[in-house]
Amino acid sequence: MPQPSEATTRYFSWKEQFVNKLAENKVGRHGFQNSFYSNLLLKNFEKVYADQLSIIYVNEQFISLIQQYSNDLKVAYGLKWEQATRTASSHPVFLEFIDELQKKSVLFKKEIKMLAPILVQESRASPDGFFKNLPTDYLYELANYLEPQLSFQDATQTMKDERQKADDFYEAMQVFSYEEDNILFSTNDGTHVILSAQNFFKNWFSALPLKENSPLNGKYGFYKVNENALAINSGPSTPGIQILKKGDAFIVRNNLTADNPNCDMTTEQLTLARRNSLVHILTELNIALRSEPNNDHANVANVPVEICSLQ
Repeated sequence: MPQPSEATTRYFSWKEQFVNKLAENKVGRHGFQNSFYSNLLLKNFEKVYADQLSIIYVNEQFISLIQQYSNDLKVAYGLKWEQATRTASSHPVFLEFIDELQKKSVLFKKEIKMLAPILVQESRASPDGFFKNLPTDYLYELANYLEPQLSFQDATQTMKDERQKADDFYEAMQVFSYEEDNILFSTNDGTHVILSAQNFFKNWFSALPLKENSPLNGKYGFYKVNENALAINSGPSTPGIQILKKGDAFIVRNNLTADNPNCDMTTEQLTLARRNSLVHILTELNIALRSEPNNDHANVANVPVEICSLQ
């Protein structure tokens, strides 16, 4: 079965050219009627698809149907301009036009482009995400259903390309990253991990004022002890982290409270609790730094921060 012509032109771009051409040929009664009924058809079409117009792409079949059904409206109404304006949206000709659009799927949105970032975001955020664990062949089959106007090969390639673009975009947005498998415990550094910091994080760290309590979010605050040491916690004697700058590198480690919870635990439980504390606060930091610059923090009271021991 032949595929419909690929839709490559956005609706509003096509419409502008189409309406301009109608205006140029709006000569005599015939030209006026063509312009009037074509514009009337588009006006009522836009009411039906009002919430999709900005992302609709059109193809040759759509253009052909516009020409066909605007002419059918002209035949149905003739010179009855006012009646056509009032009733065209419920006329059988218009209803058939909408039905044909839906049956033949001649309006195409860039569904793959819309979905790919969601697939990538879920894959990056959740190790157990549904789409991350879905076989690649299923994703390509999904792409074919999303944009049936494309061949299977083109849909597959589009999905690959859009997922890569989304992955590159999220990577560029990355504030910092670390490998959970590299979280270690040592006598000197306690529970710690090396951060791979992006420029945004480096600049943020460097610009922090010294020896000032500042809110991170509603629970945590931070205090820059010196040019190379930042403490983040909820107040004196609460679990937190220290971020230490060593040359161009950053190391994050639990404070003493986080590494020594006051309860009886097995060695395995203690290791897990220490790791979870470190990961949780790094997650809170990551979320805070990703927030929009104009977020209103006026209602967040300064959180007293314990100046953690850097021994």
